[in-house]
Amino acid sequence: MRSAKKSTKVLSALSMAAMAVIGMKAGSAHGATVTLYYGDDPSYANSNNQIDIGTTYTAGGNGSDLKGGVEKLGGVVTPVVVSQTAPTTINLPIGSYLSLAIDALITGNVNADAGNTAGGSESAQPSYLGLAALGVGIASSDTTAASLSPLGGAKVSTANNGGTTYFSTGEVNTAANTQGQQQGANGGAATGAYNVVPYWASTVSQGDVEPNKLTGKGSDTGSTASGSIGINSPPFGGSTAVNAATPTGIQQLEAFAASTSTANATPLYTNATDFVDNLIFEGLTAGTVTLTPQLDTAATSYWVVQTHGSVGSPTVYKTKGVNTASGDVINNLPVLVINVGAASTGVGSSVVPQHAVIALSATANTANYGTTIANGTGDHNGTFTPVANSLTSTGSGGGYTLAEVTGINSGGGDATDNVGVTGIAATDAEIFGLDVKVGGSQATAAQLATLIAAINGTDGGGETASVVTGVTTADPTHGDISSLDTASTSYNLFLTFAAGFDPGSLGFDVSSTNDSNLSGYDISAVAVVPEPMSLGLLALGGAGLMSRRSRRKS
Repeated sequence: MRSAKKSTKVLSALSMAAMAVIGMKAGSAHGATVTLYYGDDPSYANSNNQIDIGTTYTAGGNGSDLKGGVEKLGGVVTPVVVSQTAPTTINLPIGSYLSLAIDALITGNVNADAGNTAGGSESAQPSYLGLAALGVGIASSDTTAASLSPLGGAKVSTANNGGTTYFSTGEVNTAANTQGQQQGANGGAATGAYNVVPYWASTVSQGDVEPNKLTGKGSDTGSTASGSIGINSPPFGGSTAVNAATPTGIQQLEAFAASTSTANATPLYTNATDFVDNLIFEGLTAGTVTLTPQLDTAATSYWVVQTHGSVGSPTVYKTKGVNTASGDVINNLPVLVINVGAASTGVGSSVVPQHAVIALSATANTANYGTTIANGTGDHNGTFTPVANSLTSTGSGGGYTLAEVTGINSGGGDATDNVGVTGIAATDAEIFGLDVKVGGSQATAAQLATLIAAINGTDGGGETASVVTGVTTADPTHGDISSLDTASTSYNLFLTFAAGFDPGSLGFDVSSTNDSNLSGYDISAVAVVPEPMSLGLLALGGAGLMSRRSRRKS
């Protein structure tokens, strides 16, 4: 635990570093893109670089992950899947703890001295330059931290508004400073390092908070509390100078930068580097709170060439503050909406659902919807008609044929999968039939009602990945999908999606880990037909309908 005196010195150093960034000359025109991401490792044991809910919290840690990072959450720890591009709603039980992690990436910052060795007086200079300083704050709509309180530790200083401030619980990723910790690789790999572990040579700070309640530290009155992280200074890491002739200097230049031309072309999470973990909040009382992470431009800068290297004279770099007016781009994170005290089932329940229970997309979404179903027998396999490995409808307008896959997982069904969809025009709406089973048996009316509530978001979550315009247990195709029923397949849930894009995949996740109100649900068959077909069949009349069904069966 730091003393107040040492903490004050750190904040003083942080202030000087931030002022150095503000005072940098803009230099030549230079546009870079800084993108923030939520940590998205799949396992808490691998890395703290993810969003988690825990039922207990220990300031000193409950052990370490595989990269040596301190795990401060305990009890039941539940990973939370969040969107990198759209708001995510998280249900946090009162008394539970929410831990956030933020990653960063800078792209478009091409090094004008790439490959230069200054006649052998320096190592070959990197192709892309990284961040010299980075600060990220998290603003909260709960201005007194009455519902959601950021946790703090050692006292730092007295804030300008008269409230007492503390270090946040955050751990900044660094290989060089005791105020941070070296953290694991994106994607949760147990070995290896990040693209480059940051080497902050000047200052690292966890940022300050004004908590309403400090676990084991008493409590504030609430009148001076703030739900924000970084009320006066954000979680921060920075270097004000670099020696490009040394390996450490090269490491500083590369921190948070893209490593290849492909990676530099488009910002992606897989190329980002963990910045800060273990930013922990506690749910105190019922309420809805919006958290807004933002890059602090006054505390963020990147490296640019000041003097080009030549024989016997290494390249000299300087820092340039992030400035959108000069062409820089900032991709901030979407907000998190925290429902503190929201109804939930199971201790440590998180997002309901963590992602859409059903989603129609242009391409297969294996990140959220498991494995793409293929023709065959066994798990993640089924029997496709009329074309193998995809729900392929032929025809157009009112003349489409139906397509289906049956016998998924030998008829037992899978809870999380996706199935390819082809042959449907973007101008046509789609109707899907599902054979829903619970515990291996046909779902009851009550169980289907629970699933419909999960799909519509009326059980506490929201259907966010794609909009279902209709969910019903009655066949809206006037019996056309239902006519495919057999002794082993019975379509009992029907979904209508609005037209608007070329569908390529239907994903489903009816697992309890996605929505805690679901348990034992599986999908054993899926059928599809564009909506105009049912209208065409009505025009044909009863005789035509029967003739069509007879031909299909034959």
